Amino acid sequence: MNALREAGLDIEIIRHDSEARTAEQAAALIGCDLAQIAKSLVFSAGDGLVMVLASGANRVDTDKLAALLGKPVGKADAEAVRAATSYAIGGVAPVGHPIVLPIYMDEDLLKHETIYPAAGTPNTAFAISSRDLQRISGAIVADIKEQLYPLSPGGERVRVRERAMQTKLDKQIQQQLKEREKHEKARQKKGAKVYDAEQRTKVQQSGGLQGSKALGIFAPVALLRILANLIADLKRYGAWPYVIVGYAGLREYQRVQEHNARLKRREQWEKAVKKL
Repeated sequence: MNALREAGLDIEIIRHDSEARTAEQAAALIGCDLAQIAKSLVFSAGDGLVMVLASGANRVDTDKLAALLGKPVGKADAEAVRAATSYAIGGVAPVGHPIVLPIYMDEDLLKHETIYPAAGTPNTAFAISSRDLQRISGAIVADIKEQLYPLSPGGERVRVRERAMQTKLDKQIQQQLKEREKHEKARQKKGAKVYDAEQRTKVQQSGGLQGSKALGIFAPVALLRILANLIADLKRYGAWPYVIVGYAGLREYQRVQEHNARLKRREQWEKAVKKL
C-alpha cells in the first residue's frame, strides 16, 4: 500500500486463508467488532463517482448522500468500480486509487480508535487509526447511515425504508379497522337482520365476493350464496361443478377468515404498544 507508506504510516497487511465477502465475515476473520470494519463503497453520483467509508454495522443512506452531493446517487457497477479504484468489489481499499474520488466517511467510524479497511483483495485487510484514515484519504466526515427506529415491544428494530413500508401497512390496516367499525355501527343501528339482508343484496348485485372481502365480516353470508348457486348448478350440470367450485368457495371463505384473524392480532399488538 504505497499510499500509506507515502503518508508515513507503517501498516502491516492482515492476510486471511479465506475470502471475506461481507463485513460480518471480515469481522469474524479479524476478531474485531463489526462496527470496526471500514467498508469502502463506491456509488454513482450524477455523471461521476463517489466513495463512502462506512462502518460495517451500518448501511449507507443514499438519500442523505444525495443531499450532501446535490446529485442523484445510485449503485456503481463492477466495471466502474474497478476502473476508478483498480480494485474489485469486495476488496476495495480506501486509498491508492488511480483517479481522485470525493470521499465521505461515516462519522460512526471515528468512535473507534482502530478500524479495519480492506487492503485491495477480499482476503486482506489492515489496521489503522480512524483519524489517520480520515486524514490521508481526505474524507469528509458526515452522518450518512440509515437510522434505526423501534418497531415492537420485543425490541426489534428496522431501518428507515423498512419502517416506511411498515407505516404504509399500518395506514392500510387502520383504514380497514375504520371501515369495519363503521359497518359494525351501521349493523347495530339498523339491526343485524335488516343490515345483513341489505349487504346480501349488495353482494348479489356486485356479482361476487368483492363486497364480502372488503368488509371482512360477511363471509358466512357470501358462502351461503355460493352454496345456493352450486346446488342449482348441481341439478343442471351434475356433481363435478359442485365439487370443484365448492372447494374454491371454501378456500375463499378461509382466506377471509385468516384476514380477520390478522386484523385481530394487529389490534392486540396496538393495545400492547399503547401500554408501554
